[in-house]
Amino acid sequence: MDERKVAGSSGKANSDILRGNLPTEIRNSYWNHAAIVSMLISGQAQDLINAPRVRAKPLLILASGPSLDEAFPTLKDWEGDLMCTQSHAVTCLGWGKAPTYVVAYDVRSRWEHFSPHPEGGFDRTTLITHPGIDKSVLPMWPADVYLFQNLSIHTSYYAEEQTYGYSWPKDDTQMIRTQLRPFASSVSAMVSIGNMMGYNPMFLVGADFGYPGGKERFTRRTYDAGSWVDTDPGLADGKEEIEGCPTDRIQGFYKRALVQAWRLDKSPLINCSKNGSLGKLMPRAGVVDVIAKQGKGFKPLTWKECILRADQYLSEQNHYAIETEDGGLFFIEQASLDDLEKSMGVMRKRGVPVDVEKNMRRLRRLVKRKVIIKTGSQGKSTTMRRDD
Repeated sequence: MDERKVAGSSGKANSDILRGNLPTEIRNSYWNHAAIVSMLISGQAQDLINAPRVRAKPLLILASGPSLDEAFPTLKDWEGDLMCTQSHAVTCLGWGKAPTYVVAYDVRSRWEHFSPHPEGGFDRTTLITHPGIDKSVLPMWPADVYLFQNLSIHTSYYAEEQTYGYSWPKDDTQMIRTQLRPFASSVSAMVSIGNMMGYNPMFLVGADFGYPGGKERFTRRTYDAGSWVDTDPGLADGKEEIEGCPTDRIQGFYKRALVQAWRLDKSPLINCSKNGSLGKLMPRAGVVDVIAKQGKGFKPLTWKECILRADQYLSEQNHYAIETEDGGLFFIEQASLDDLEKSMGVMRKRGVPVDVEKNMRRLRRLVKRKVIIKTGSQGKSTTMRRDD
């Protein structure tokens, strides 16, 4: 199946998500202002830039695919750090492992996602979020909070109004300096945050970007009157297949968003999904084996390999990573290389520091190149052969 037809246009998907979420996020940012100011003053909340940095420490990142169920029985044995979203937080408690970090990026994040839960369940869990989540969450959070703002230079609310609103009146300095481009996906947001904090390697668990086995998502565990209850997620309606995995438009979009974030940060990722649509794009490893070995002995790709694989995948989707002369990077969605060259020429005339010829030479070589990806059984990177 042609993934371009499954995922569709990223520009349209981003516009649809922004149009659906922005009014709620603006309203929530007003409601949350007093709580955030109070938490910053008390020290309970800080800018994400102040989050602790680690070195050569593994991290489990939980996504919501059906294959996440494989990890739950041994999750309590994981001694390292774990990052998830509000969707997984209570389920992790139910399997005996409190999350180290919960990233509440989704504007629909509410306190109901965290409640009910056993007393003290999140007392040592750090919440990472932004001003636009539901007003019910921050006043109830019992532990530390790290804050970021969404980055979107083409949306005036993010670029100006929210920044002005979250500035200290005494000296007009910003309360929240960290800006994150989450690519409209919680998985991409967690990968970017984990990379910023220095985790290496980062294991994607449940990042199926589809419905292996026909299931909609992971099995949720809730807390009810002192007992744990599992909820069957039901069956999915994935009509297309990528890498043998049933999927649909939104999952294809999320997969592409992850690859864009991966290209941007060159994050040290290892895929723990056995039958998901990521296939062999990244090194793979079984999550049970990862937990048994505490994440040791697994080698992610080098920066050079990350760039090559991500660029190859994105070019096949008619998405191109454009490098600027000042070290920046942005993406263009175009139907052909000829159209891409014209677009970059227009940008150059408007003052964007992009070397058109240099980018075109790189991308022309890329689309002519056949990349054979081989991944070792333990998720270790092996050689890649390029046939011109």
